[in-house]
Amino acid sequence: MRYRFIALALCLLAGSKVSISAGFDCSLPGLSLTEKTVCGNTYLSGLDNALNRFFQKAYDSSLSHGSLTARQIQWLKERDSCRDDITCITNSYLIRNQNLAESNNFQSANAIFNRDGDDLDEVLDAPITTKSGFTMTDSPWRVKEMFSSESFEGGINLEGKRVSGILTYQEINNDLYIYIAVSGRYQDKNTTLIVELKDDTSPRIIQQYDGDIDVISRTRDRQGNALAYFSIGSDSHKDYHYIFISPDNGKGISDISSEQADAMTKKAPPWIGYCGDSACDALSISPDSKWRLVSHDSNDKNQDEGIYVFPANRPDLGLNVFTDKNDNVNDIDDFTHTRQYVWDDDSDIFYFTNDGALCCIWKTDITSKTTKRILPVVGALDPFYVNYEGESFILFVYSYSCRDYFKSEIYIAKESN
Repeated sequence: MRYRFIALALCLLAGSKVSISAGFDCSLPGLSLTEKTVCGNTYLSGLDNALNRFFQKAYDSSLSHGSLTARQIQWLKERDSCRDDITCITNSYLIRNQNLAESNNFQSANAIFNRDGDDLDEVLDAPITTKSGFTMTDSPWRVKEMFSSESFEGGINLEGKRVSGILTYQEINNDLYIYIAVSGRYQDKNTTLIVELKDDTSPRIIQQYDGDIDVISRTRDRQGNALAYFSIGSDSHKDYHYIFISPDNGKGISDISSEQADAMTKKAPPWIGYCGDSACDALSISPDSKWRLVSHDSNDKNQDEGIYVFPANRPDLGLNVFTDKNDNVNDIDDFTHTRQYVWDDDSDIFYFTNDGALCCIWKTDITSKTTKRILPVVGALDPFYVNYEGESFILFVYSYSCRDYFKSEIYIAKESN
């Protein structure tokens, strides 16, 4: 057995001296009696190496590294309490290996969206190069489920459950927490639940409201606090609130005034640029104010359709990052663009959704002039960017329906290794 992944992970996440764990080096001094017993037994050594493999796979897919590390440290203590009892050590390994093997791991989209009613768009036959010089390719990310209305209960018999919004996220003690809104009918009223999601943990309701939700703004301040502003109610009456999540586990939901909400919903004055020869309004701007985005989708299906990026103050330099009718796809009739953008922490990268031909969620890198299809799942909506431990993830909402059956789901995706 060699000192490998788990010991390093435990050291980095626990912030402590390297501790002996699965895959440990039997030549190291100070081994416990249990570890010496493992080193001297071929079968236990094999279980130990298998544990290292299972842990690494679980760690690579986990969005709760802090909790996973804490559980592993606790298991090491329990294993070492076996001392030199081979039966006890064996059972300890077998149970832990099974638990790790059953982790909710990332998989390919093909492996997950293979039910009757699921639809994956066809893979591109070859890269497409747009007139603006952007190269379009397939580069699918791996996916795993974070929420399903089918399995969600929370102690409330909510009828017609559906995901009505992704609010925000926060990294707390090396664990990722995601906050969503779930709506439906409860006691003959429209009802919205604010729900907290954490990997390998049951969803938890943190607030309940009468009425429907409308997400106003999602932001993060300079201190890393996550904030989401929203209204609850109907067109005749709305109340306004915000949820606040800090990196040190501070959480709260407070009221805001309608005047504050109005100030946040005021849009910047239109900025007119030219998508090809067509005038278009760019209303999305990068976090560093360097770029502007617009989706030009003309009703007459003209040649200027596409997803355009502009240098912030150059209306004459719009570049189509996405193919239009004249770029290799002249035979496509159903060609539309969904105006859902989200920026990466890197302001030269953004994600967008597209309906119709060549769907569904794409990643554009302006600097490298590439547009990659990261999720070919028809019906994947509302891409939401997440940065967890320095790695980029995309959350998205998906409504699964087949015949008379419906459920609302949330998935998270990460780039394949």
